[in-house]
Amino acid sequence: MPTCSPLLPTLFIVALAAAVRAQPVPCLTTGPNLIVNGDFEQGYYAFTSDFGRGLNNATLGNCDTQGWILVTQVDPHVSNAACKVYPFFLSGQYGSPNTPTSPDPNDISNTSVISSMDCEFPLPDHTTGSGFFLTIDPDALPGRAYWKQTIEVCPQTNYVFSVWVRNVSPGCGLPAPFFHFEVGGVPINTPTSYPDCAWVNTSANWTSGNVSGQVEIQLVNDQPGCIANDVAIDDVFFGICNGAILNSQPVFEFCGDSLGADAVLSGSSYGFVNPQFQWQRFNPQTGAWTDIAGATDSLLVFPDATAADAGTYRFISWPGGIPLADACSFAISPYSRIIAHPEYDQALAINICEGDAYAGYTDSGFYIDTFQSIYGCDSIRQLTLNVRQHYNNTAALTLCPGAQYNFNGTILSESGIYFDTLYTVYGCDSLFYLDLEIPPAAFLGPDTTLCTADSYRLRGPSPQTRWSDGSTGPELLITESGTYTASFTDTSGCTVRDTIGVFFRPKVYVPNAFSPNDDGLNDDFLPGFSAVDLSGYRLEIFDRWGNALFLSGEPDRGWDGTSRGRDCLPAVYLYLIEAITATCGKTVWSGDVLLVR
Repeated sequence: MPTCSPLLPTLFIVALAAAVRAQPVPCLTTGPNLIVNGDFEQGYYAFTSDFGRGLNNATLGNCDTQGWILVTQVDPHVSNAACKVYPFFLSGQYGSPNTPTSPDPNDISNTSVISSMDCEFPLPDHTTGSGFFLTIDPDALPGRAYWKQTIEVCPQTNYVFSVWVRNVSPGCGLPAPFFHFEVGGVPINTPTSYPDCAWVNTSANWTSGNVSGQVEIQLVNDQPGCIANDVAIDDVFFGICNGAILNSQPVFEFCGDSLGADAVLSGSSYGFVNPQFQWQRFNPQTGAWTDIAGATDSLLVFPDATAADAGTYRFISWPGGIPLADACSFAISPYSRIIAHPEYDQALAINICEGDAYAGYTDSGFYIDTFQSIYGCDSIRQLTLNVRQHYNNTAALTLCPGAQYNFNGTILSESGIYFDTLYTVYGCDSLFYLDLEIPPAAFLGPDTTLCTADSYRLRGPSPQTRWSDGSTGPELLITESGTYTASFTDTSGCTVRDTIGVFFRPKVYVPNAFSPNDDGLNDDFLPGFSAVDLSGYRLEIFDRWGNALFLSGEPDRGWDGTSRGRDCLPAVYLYLIEAITATCGKTVWSGDVLLVR
């Protein structure tokens, strides 16, 4: 190809690549691609050729450099300088001319040496635009294979063999690539020329007949000469072209027990020689498909279809003359369904609570309603509705002192009014109030010591409280130290007794008047104490203006009615008494006293 050689030196990169891609083929339905590495993304792997590996300039088109190389239009190893020759020694490192491919995709000989064809007119990969494709510079001998691979085929099955082709000869004119497809050494189409500069798809169909097992498929050169017959190929595909089509409607639906007509399922198949059929029904209990006895035609008829025929159906197709168990290839149709939607006659007896509603009804009664399901089927409902009441209940309970009561899981030990929300057998609220009385086991309180008071009032729990002095009443006023007892009997017949000790410490006796006239009677103002453990004492006298008139720290020394040696006038004077005892500490009393002359 002297006029179509690169304008700048050819680029080479090294790459290992990955996945097989699905290919477009002129067939309604295809099986998976049986070709390994049909898009050449895995490098020099899985295919063979009658031509060996070419030199770096294998696509220059002369009889000394025939062979094939993988190419791309991008070289990530060279920056800022396109179309540079990749070092030749690296190409040799990955396989010299005529080095065969290895069956091991990881073998170093399968590493791709890649060339960009022309920087001004790059050849993009067909699969993605930037991946790999194969270029071949054939020799002068037609009948040699560009590319070949051995695959497994099934008998009595149609296949499609396709490839994407691009002319890489000078000017993209004639003489152009010229080749045909072969399966098992037999051509399956006439040689075809490909003068176009763009990628084009070409394909041929092949029926296996009685051929099965491994066969070799090839793309065979028919163009003689060494010049201007260069070709690029990508995305080689070989796969089963078969399918199963459901021709009838996919769903038959009806309400109740009968469709009122025949349900006819029909299908067809292509890709097999004299196809056979077997209709199947899905068993939801086992999760398996079951053959329908005798259903081996393209039609499956259910006369006057009923609810018993409801289910999911499909058919399997495979080549004629072969048992399904031995078939190398078969096709499964889309599903067809017969659906019987139920019609309901429903009788309900429903209880609701006051204030609630059911189906829009709030009053007791008998109601008949007709509904349509989402499938348009009638449903009749006969409703007997009962509206139940809520309840309020109150109970009074008296227990003996110290007793406890379990109130729906809550332990009560004190008198009070308690409530809980219970539910009737219909689920309606039942509020329960409990008036609980539990008399206290101790009601007089702990023993008490009084440091300043002259009296103390004991209180009982009931007007019928009986005191230790024989009196009866809710209270008892005491003025003397001592131990006191009280008891009462409640309405449940429980008798409660309690005892308390009350102690007046110290108890002071203060005169409210005195007459200092030396008659030997009440001549001094002197408080008296019941306590004998005084550890401190203080008596102060003040006039009505707060002037201090007298001070004494001795319990037996009282005020004689004088101040600074002079008699005080008859009047009311104020006193302040402080006493310190071991029981009460410091205790203070205050008040007034009348001085009489």
